[in-house]
Amino acid sequence: MELEKGVRMIDKKILTADLVLLVGSLVLAGSLFSYVNYGDEVLLSPGESSSILFEISGVNRILVDDNYELASPKIYDVKEGVVINLEPGEYYWRLDRNLFSEIRKVETNIKVSFVLKEVDKEKFLVVNADDSVLNVDKHQPDGDYDSSFTLIGGYGDEN
Repeated sequence: MELEKGVRMIDKKILTADLVLLVGSLVLAGSLFSYVNYGDEVLLSPGESSSILFEISGVNRILVDDNYELASPKIYDVKEGVVINLEPGEYYWRLDRNLFSEIRKVETNIKVSFVLKEVDKEKFLVVNADDSVLNVDKHQPDGDYDSSFTLIGGYGDEN
């Protein structure tokens, strides 16, 4: 009788420990998923007469490099008036916010410049800073073509 009672107590303790471990794991996983924010950059696909390429929020730095590994990136602090100049070529960039930021690819056959314009606390627009008009092709993450739009030249006062 006492042996059977002792076994039941051990079973209850194991079940309690398993339950605590399971609930703790779920809480931890839930907090990680709420922290990770994929794709905070929003490609706006603007209509006519816009110089805005996309908006970003909650980002401290932008890393740009000519290789996918971002082995020796040029680092741009995200603040009002920062200019990103790109010579003709292929570039990879990542928003430095957390470990889960996607690496994106940019190709250009002309020299282009983008400027960061603050519109709200921690919310910035990436704007075409050149006088030239840019034709932008948007692609899905798998490389398939999505859509095209045109960015007018100049750094306007759009919001």
